[in-house]
Amino acid sequence: MLQQNRSLNGMTVRTLRALWHARFRIDGAYRHDPINRACFLAILQTPPGITHTLRLMNQWSVLGAILRPSGTSWAACSMTSSTSTRSTSTR
Repeated sequence: MLQQNRSLNGMTVRTLRALWHARFRIDGAYRHDPINRACFLAILQTPPGITHTLRLMNQWSVLGAILRPSGTSWAACSMTSSTSTRSTSTR
């Protein structure tokens, strides 16, 4: 939401505390939910503010919880989504 609405300046302490406490609820079921995957991929596909958003997610221990290995990587999910235009490549 912060990334999409430039008029928002940040989050309240109460919201940040709730987010920090809720990070333990980000489990395999959360990561496998198609809606949650779509939301995270939308963050990655919205250019303005992506660095700031990812830094905030990391600061509040949410990014690590989302990116934890869960059997299927986010990259694999984006490859199979209909909105993705990326192609796979090996290094």
